[in-house]
Amino acid sequence: FKGVHKQTGDVVALKRIDFTDIGIPKSSTREIQLLMGLKHPNIIHLREIVVDDVSKENGSIPNHFYLVFDFIDNDLAGIVRAINQKMLPPL
Repeated sequence: FKGVHKQTGDVVALKRIDFTDIGIPKSSTREIQLLMGLKHPNIIHLREIVVDDVSKENGSIPNHFYLVFDFIDNDLAGIVRAINQKMLPPL
């Protein structure tokens, strides 16, 4: 998903992750740990993790949360495809 950060006004990318019956998927936990630990200009920045607002009155439990990233117009698959189609020079 694409969104706007309420506090900064920056355009951000949102990745929705659904809780499983046992909690957060292990693959998502690994992804979050890696992204929080890696700081490199070629690796997307994980800004924050947001859980849906839950009303205490109805006692509902959120069934998903979002990873908030800096927004980038391109993805790795698109860049590789463009290189393979000779639309971009080799890296």
